[in-house]
Order: sequence, then C-alpha cells, then structure tokens
Amino acid sequence: MSVMSAREVIESGWQPGRLANVSEFIRMIERPTNDWERFDGLRGFYSRLNTDEWTPYPVDWMKVFTPIEKAVWGDMRYAAVFMWPQFPVGRYFLDFADPNRRIAVECDGKEWHDRERDMERDAELRELGWTVYRVPGSSCMRTVEIDWSEAANEAELTRWLLETSEGLIRSIAVYYYGRQCLGISREDAVWALKRHASRAAPFIDDGDTN
Repeated sequence: MSVMSAREVIESGWQPGRLANVSEFIRMIERPTNDWERFDGLRGFYSRLNTDEWTPYPVDWMKVFTPIEKAVWGDMRYAAVFMWPQFPVGRYFLDFADPNRRIAVECDGKEWHDRERDMERDAELRELGWTVYRVPGSSCMRTVEIDWSEAANEAELTRWLLETSEGLIRSIAVYYYGRQCLGISREDAVWALKRHASRAAPFIDDGDTN
C-alpha cells in the first residue's frame, strides 16, 4: 500500500494562519469562537504534531465530539485502532482518520450528512488514495449482545458486524492493524469492510496491510 506522510496530507490543503502556538491551536479547537476558527486550529495543530507515530495528545476531544463520535472513539480505544479525530485532508475534515493507511471513519448523524454531498466528498478522497467507511448514527449507539464464550450465532455475528460501529471498528482492527479479535476472522473482517465502505471510496483487499 502506498503511504503518504501525514504532514504531506495536511499541508496539501492548509493555508497557514497567523497563529503558530500549539497551545493556542488547542484553545481554538476546544473553545472556538466560530467554526472557521476551529478549522484553522485543527489544521495548525496537526501540522505541528508528529502524526506519523500515534501517541496520546493534549486536546480534550470529549469537549469536541458529538455523542456518536464519543461512542466510536470508545470503540477505537478498546480495539487499539489508532486514528486521529477531526483530521484535515485537502478541503475536508474527517471524523476519524489514519493518514498512514489512508482510511477514514465517518459517523453519519442525520443532521450533518447529505447522501449526495457525501458521495462527492468520498469520490474526491478516493482520488487522494483514501478508503472511507461510513457508519450511521444509530449504529454508533447500538449494541448487539453476543456470547463470545462459545461459537457465535452466525445471524448475531452478521448483525453485529453490519449494524454496530463496534463491529466495523473491530473489523478495521483485524484487517488493518493485525489485531486478534475473539470470534472475528480476517474473512469476516473483509466481508464487513466491503459493506461499510463508501461506494465512492470503496474497500479493496490488497493483501498484507500491516
């Protein structure tokens, strides 16, 4: 898989603002006076951060996330999936992104997403080499109980993989990060990722991604 430096990804769409102090960028993200200030803060923050090596970072994202983003962030932390929130790529900000693997997860709350615009956006991201996974807001908050102590019921496993953000994130963990997740094979992950991926920025199984 071809890899672009995280800094190259950011700078390809960033026009530097007047402020260059990281603590001020954090203030602009957590307590912006308007959306444009937050966008400038995000671009500035990521341009100064070494995103090529995922480490804990100083932004209090709980002040920034929507409820469905908080749920997905919890799924990611539990599955050890290392993605950056509100990551700038070109003229867009992705809900969660891994710039090295060029994969993104978008949480589609009803209020903020328009299907036609999303497809146009995803097509542009695909041109930049990205794969985009979309999860409806209802799936971010849904849980499906599975007894992992024994062989999972096939119908329950299918529903969990397709109808919950947890199922998507665990599939990402298995396929892209080589994690061992109880009850999920690589074949299960590939099957789920094909169905969660945007038609405009689809999943392509290119073998070893780790």
